[in-house]
Amino acid sequence: MNKWAKWFNSFYMALLLMLGANYAYAYQTTVIGNDVLPDSASLYLSDVTAVVGSLIEVDVLLNNATGTQVNSIQFGVTYDTALVALEGTSPNEDFFADFTYIINDSIPGVVYFSAASSEGLLASGELLQLQFLLLL
Repeated sequence: MNKWAKWFNSFYMALLLMLGANYAYAYQTTVIGNDVLPDSASLYLSDVTAVVGSLIEVDVLLNNATGTQVNSIQFGVTYDTALVALEGTSPNEDFFADFTYIINDSIPGVVYFSAASSEGLLASGELLQLQFLLLL
């Protein structure tokens, strides 16, 4: 019994050290501030200015500076329904020629976008344009 306990204790300690080493390896390249992981792409929204009652066109842009192949994209954009009303969405058809995509705007205040392809995407550019009516 004592021999079994020593073996189990050695095995348990080795397992803990292995898990700790893997955890340290996985988190050695974390995002700090505005740094980007070496194998990632980022999304951002264009800046817009408008007057009350006008139509706003907001571009959702992909920055794939690392040139990593992007096979799928999923994101959601939330907005305040008291300030703006969603009038429409226009995906960039040229950008998504080899992609299957879906846009879900059925929930007020949220637009969900999802796209996937086996071909992948290496470029940066406009993914989608959201049109809003400025209420206030």
